[in-house]
Amino acid sequence: MTAWYIYRGGDAKGELHARFDHDARPLVGLRAYEIQVGLAVPLLDPGPDGLPSEEELPALDAIERVVVEEAGDRAVLVGVISTGGVREFVLYTGDGQWLEEFQAAVSGAVETHEIQMMARRDPEWLVYRAFVKT
Repeated sequence: MTAWYIYRGGDAKGELHARFDHDARPLVGLRAYEIQVGLAVPLLDPGPDGLPSEEELPALDAIERVVVEEAGDRAVLVGVISTGGVREFVLYTGDGQWLEEFQAAVSGAVETHEIQMMARRDPEWLVYRAFVKT
């Protein structure tokens, strides 16, 4: 069972809700996971706080299932962040060769939302460590 921890906060720019997998801590710094992948999903109708509405949550949960399924064993989903009208799925992988195919597969499977992707080297797991003490 995965130990997801919930984070809630915000600043003058708006609210931030996130959850991160604390069980992923042993993976930090491993060469097999030194590329951070962010899949950003702009919300269709965010609330005034920039967070998803209750009505949009089932579609976002479905997108998360697609992300995990399409990533398979090539990456690990370690976090989900909602803020500023966007939900971002945070993954780590060691090989970027499959990412274009991955984005196309996720985008093709998701009819409700736009899928934006970025990837960058992050061997220090800075995004993860911003939320989880390692």
